[in-house]
Amino acid sequence: MSSLKVHAKTIAAAAIVTVLVLVLSLTYHFDTLLTVCLLIWAAAFVVYLANLGDNIAFFCFMISFFVFLLGRQVVYSLFERKEVYTYLDVTNDQTYVLLITALVCLCIGSRIGSYKVRISEGTSRWKSFLDSPDYGRNYSIACKIMFYVCYVFSVASVIIHVLYVRRVGYLASYTTQAGGAGVPTFVSYFASFAPVALSLYLATFPSKKASMRALILYEIYGVLTVFTGQRYPFIGISMFVLSYMFIRNRKEKGWIKKRYYAYVIIAIPVLMILFTAYDSIRQGKAFDFKSTGETVITFFDQQGGSINTIRRTIYNAEQLEDMHLVSLSGTYSAVFENFISRALFGIETFSGNSIARAMAGHDLSARLSWIAYGNGYLSGMGTGSSYIAELFHDFGAVGVALGSLFYGFALSKISRLEKGNKLLGGIALAMMYYLFLAPRGSFDAFIGGIFRIYSIFLFLVIIVLSWFLSGRVKYRSSSTKRKNA
Repeated sequence: MSSLKVHAKTIAAAAIVTVLVLVLSLTYHFDTLLTVCLLIWAAAFVVYLANLGDNIAFFCFMISFFVFLLGRQVVYSLFERKEVYTYLDVTNDQTYVLLITALVCLCIGSRIGSYKVRISEGTSRWKSFLDSPDYGRNYSIACKIMFYVCYVFSVASVIIHVLYVRRVGYLASYTTQAGGAGVPTFVSYFASFAPVALSLYLATFPSKKASMRALILYEIYGVLTVFTGQRYPFIGISMFVLSYMFIRNRKEKGWIKKRYYAYVIIAIPVLMILFTAYDSIRQGKAFDFKSTGETVITFFDQQGGSINTIRRTIYNAEQLEDMHLVSLSGTYSAVFENFISRALFGIETFSGNSIARAMAGHDLSARLSWIAYGNGYLSGMGTGSSYIAELFHDFGAVGVALGSLFYGFALSKISRLEKGNKLLGGIALAMMYYLFLAPRGSFDAFIGGIFRIYSIFLFLVIIVLSWFLSGRVKYRSSSTKRKNA
């Protein structure tokens, strides 16, 4: 009976929010298709908010979806702001249809992912040697050691990057002429593996004290990245930390306390103000604070440009015809952009905002930036990407539907992560950060972030270290027995 009451309250809340969206739409003359987008998003937002414990990763993704893809359009409609870039009505309509397709399929995928697979008697879930009691314990220790080692390199790398940005400027740091941040290659490899090592460690479900220590350090690193001029790593890391706490709280109460909700509610407008101010400061402009409301509006105006990436992909289709499988750029990067592939096949890699990178054929954001900004792109300006734009370019609306189904399914499974297969759990947690940023990032960015050559090598180091620790434990225990005998 109590469950029915909870569902009834959720449905009632979703209905109220739906009515409010309709009222706003009619009052401020929202585009019809934009209204449909908002109705689907708002209903899903309320439903998943009502059960955060089981849906935290999906809920964070929906926030990201609104901020990067819908927020600006709502602001423009409410406050009659004019678009900087205008597109044909057919382009706008097609963009909204793709957003509707993505939202519907995300929700369907999440629903499918919420179902538990029943295992018949006599069968068991697949487990690796990492899940054995003795080896698993030492595997957790090895992951912990690797994370702390990589963390030191992460901090060193971000400090070098901060000094570099202060020297050449934020936009110039993206150009090829600036000469690079000067981070040694081996430092970069260890630093890039830190998030994966952390995810592998957290998937072993260490104690609350040990977990919180690692999460706090990771959040500190996220704060440091802000001083490089980038805000998205901090947002993604903060969502990762929050999601992991909710995941653990499902079975181990005490991770999420009521006062934490108040902290988040207070922090959101403060962060919006700080990020809006920082956007001006990093470009060498003065920040003029008029009011909290105006600053929040400016925040959504600044962050919501990813919808134009979808529009540009549709509008510039003819100029993108030579590009293929851009939605698999992360996989391409992991497989081909490494020292082995370069040595064996002579594959050329590109960095910075260069014409060569824009014309190479597998980086949609670089090509769109070159088309949109011309020499401005060479000076550091960029459009960013979006998983919806990439999937649409490669596979049309069907690709957007299938990709969103996969995202919804994956986010639902990650939200319900439990103790079990340590390796799959670690990969799932490592995916989460990249999925949160997918509305303004690449579809398969998690492949490039997790499965690079150096990541696989460092994972093998963890396995060897686990084996070494297991051997030491066995040796010590047998030595103790002989002494006692």
